[in-house]
Amino acid sequence: MFEPARLPNKKGLTTGRNDLDSLLALPDGLFTLRCRSTSWLFWMASTLIARNTEPGFRILYLQWVDYHDRYWSIDYDLLIRLAKRAQTDPQLMLDNTIIMRVFSRDGVEEEENWKQLFALNGPFRFIILDSINGLYSKFKREVNAKPMGYSIGRFSQLCMEKRCAGIVLDDSSAPLHPYLGELSSVILQFTHKGAWFAHLQKHPLQPEIEKEIAFRAQRTLARWLA
Repeated sequence: MFEPARLPNKKGLTTGRNDLDSLLALPDGLFTLRCRSTSWLFWMASTLIARNTEPGFRILYLQWVDYHDRYWSIDYDLLIRLAKRAQTDPQLMLDNTIIMRVFSRDGVEEEENWKQLFALNGPFRFIILDSINGLYSKFKREVNAKPMGYSIGRFSQLCMEKRCAGIVLDDSSAPLHPYLGELSSVILQFTHKGAWFAHLQKHPLQPEIEKEIAFRAQRTLARWLA
């Protein structure tokens, strides 16, 4: 559906699960993870943080709050539990993970935020964008809002400059933005149809496939704060 795209190489990401790691088997690039469940996406992001924490590398978690009044809550208890399960030092993980609420409704301030992100010192293991769905046109209420393609391009540019992978979370029901599709190295759609299924829509080394993934039921997380 989309042509492969790649970013500079470093080391592959892991979730600790062979069935998922085989779908994410790239050392770098933009990884777009789509699912209608925000709890599921946060669990995926938390698992990636817990499993890929390394001494000397930072992880940047961006909470994208441009076009809505609410922001994600962070379940630190879940992060710590996952770190212990992965035999990762929880203190090392917390010390090396930067969680930032960034951007605003004002286009000028948004650009200033981008400048601050580009000025952050690495090296970075990866950068998470949570979440891209707030940028789809139906959510844009401000006259001076930046176009979605601009923000996607800036995020890709940020990951390339920091020479790290980018994880884009998308819980929208809208069709994937074509520019994000072109820039993404991997596009993975998760759906629940009595069981969890992972639909690999794009990968430079693998064909498009859908397969069932055996997961234990995830508890519901309170994702929104007023």
